[in-house]
Amino acid sequence: MKWWLILPLLAAPAIAHADPCEGRLSDRAGQVFAGQARYVGDGDGLCVGDSTNPSTWIEVRLADFNAPELNAPGGRAARDQLRRLVMGPTSRMRGDART
Repeated sequence: MKWWLILPLLAAPAIAHADPCEGRLSDRAGQVFAGQARYVGDGDGLCVGDSTNPSTWIEVRLADFNAPELNAPGGRAARDQLRRLVMGPTSRMRGDART
């Protein structure tokens, strides 16, 4: 077998999957927007939108809240809890210009 063909695949970093949110929020702090939670990526981040089109979804990071990372102990439980809290009803949110 030609190991030199496989070696680059083994050395390549794993591909991380990003949240599917592609919509943009205004840079103006305090802008209010509404929509349904469409995707929950972890315990403190989700996508909100008023359609099923990910290009309109806005990424929401919960301010002053820090849940465990998804691959850390408790991370999946934190994500699942946020899903139970936010999936379904329409939510109104206020944007913050901080990044």
